[in-house]
Amino acid sequence: AGPISRSLQLNVQNDDSAESTDLIRSQFECSLCLGLLWEPSTLPCGHTICRPCLARTLDHAFDTEPTCPMCRKGLSAYLAWLGARAVAAGKTSDLAGAHGGAQIPVNQKIQAMIYKHFQDEVKERAEQIQSAESTAEAGDPQTLTVPIFICSMAMPAVACPLHIFEPRYRLMMRRCIESGQRQFGMCLFPGAEYGTMLRILNFNQLPDGRSQIKTIGTRRFQVLEWGEKDGYATGRITWVADDEETCNTDGPVAAAAIELKEIVDRLLQ
Repeated sequence: AGPISRSLQLNVQNDDSAESTDLIRSQFECSLCLGLLWEPSTLPCGHTICRPCLARTLDHAFDTEPTCPMCRKGLSAYLAWLGARAVAAGKTSDLAGAHGGAQIPVNQKIQAMIYKHFQDEVKERAEQIQSAESTAEAGDPQTLTVPIFICSMAMPAVACPLHIFEPRYRLMMRRCIESGQRQFGMCLFPGAEYGTMLRILNFNQLPDGRSQIKTIGTRRFQVLEWGEKDGYATGRITWVADDEETCNTDGPVAAAAIELKEIVDRLLQ
């Protein structure tokens, strides 16, 4: 979908016929997902696509220059300008620094027309996007389903810095940040029975789409069932409770552990 022409704008304003509505609807279709534009983002080349579709394109721009998925015009300068504008405006939150985050503008005029003429379909699209952009598929309500990063062994209360470069994990981290969840599981290998939940403390996205994140382990979990979403692993988990009866609570080591736990709890508040 390219820029909305002046004639189409006049049709939107003055003609509510079924034929005109069908014409308008065809102009508001994303060329990537073929659905009604959701948070339409207009690129410098003039093409307009859904913001989530643009974000997914940037997630998979691995070892290549990010480009418009329609005409392949480079987006590096555009993304650098958006990042600089966000910093200059004082928008230093994680979302402002992430591709697909708050710094990618939404075309408000197009969005207003979509909301005016296609209210019912907008509600359906909202449900579709919420499901598609969730970090993991919904599972048993009695358990928790989380995204799992397959990398190394992590432990509660231990810092775990990570360098994210694979497209599937760039997608996973973006969803963790944008959803506000800010946590994911870490397991040593696929199919592992146990893992540790990591909480994102700091997220720094590099100009080429890679990111550096600082995390800390929070709780141990047991994987009841493994799954997958959009290329990355997910797991239906249950929390592992430490056996207090077998823990040695005396001595300097135990005292240091208690002190460390208190520090971590304060950091996570």
